Amino acid sequence: MSMGKRIKNLRKKKNWSQAELGEKVGMTFGGISGIEADRRDTSQAIIIKLSEIFGVTTDYILIGKEDGNSISEEEQEIIKTIREDNSIKKALIELINAKKKVINYINSLRG
Repeated sequence: MSMGKRIKNLRKKKNWSQAELGEKVGMTFGGISGIEADRRDTSQAIIIKLSEIFGVTTDYILIGKEDGNSISEEEQEIIKTIREDNSIKKALIELINAKKKVINYINSLRG
């Protein structure tokens, strides 16, 4: 199966139109149509965005390789929420940094 067909199948599983997918990745529906029909190449940035949106690896989009590490719909929703709400993103970054400090402190006590 071609890359375009994989993208089309992933889009259809979400019940999205080409215009809806295009909006999510910053392209027109015509651009998405060209990719799905294998008439148009796409950038690495778009492939990465597609993999994040669909919760699959870039390997899956590019060559169809599945490694079992794709993220669940729940994880996709969490990522979407974090991206849309800067206060949540800031709080998570602070939490991660605090965790790192605690781990470094514990490691320093171990010698």
